[in-house]
Amino acid sequence: MKLSKSKKRILAFATAVMMLFGNATFAFAKELPNVTVNDTETTNEVVPASVGEGAAAYIAPRGTLVLHPTLNSYVGFTRTFWFWASANDSDTTPSGKLRVYVDKPDGSLLEYFEVNPNQDFIKTYTLPPSGRYTVTVYSEVQARLYVNTTWSTVSS
Repeated sequence: MKLSKSKKRILAFATAVMMLFGNATFAFAKELPNVTVNDTETTNEVVPASVGEGAAAYIAPRGTLVLHPTLNSYVGFTRTFWFWASANDSDTTPSGKLRVYVDKPDGSLLEYFEVNPNQDFIKTYTLPPSGRYTVTVYSEVQARLYVNTTWSTVSS
């Protein structure tokens, strides 16, 4: 029996969704509450379940990820923002870059930067505003990456 082109696409899409949800729900079911899948990319919206100053999740190959680290309060006059994307599913570091936008709680842009997998971005800010930050990551990497971002009292 020969399948039509549209039936093949539906079958391929269903298989990809099953593989995506099978891996994501097994490893981080609590951290990936809203996953939207379409033909071109995967978007994961991650809101930490508990009050904290960090957020982490997997980003699909060539996907988009939105994290919400929350800066509840701070002691002193500076806080350090830390971002890292790890290619921990592979023995080699994949090529490509990540474009990262960090928005303040009021929605204005705090920082834009580009990093490669397994490369840290660390920057100290004087008197950053408290609240829920939005970190949007656009991957141009053909590999699944684990992304971690946090606010820290330790300066670089």
